[in-house]
Amino acid sequence: MHSEEHLVIETSAAADLDYNVTLFPKQWVNARQSAAPVRDRRADGVLVIAPLNDSDMVPGLAALGVPMVVVSGLNHDLRVPYFDVDN
Repeated sequence: MHSEEHLVIETSAAADLDYNVTLFPKQWVNARQSAAPVRDRRADGVLVIAPLNDSDMVPGLAALGVPMVVVSGLNHDLRVPYFDVDN
């Protein structure tokens, strides 16, 4: 299944449960510049998928206290739930 198909399935499931899914397609620059969309607390949480190893994305979002789960990225040991995909 292509990633676009996964996205449609996942967003449809969220809609069935009366949730919205918001995607932030802009490239992460740094926490100061890029965290604005979640800084205002309109998001219930963030799913961070495969952050770059040298990125401050996970520490930057963790510093904001935003609930998050990291998928397929380094565990920065910031008490952030994390899992990896092995296939």
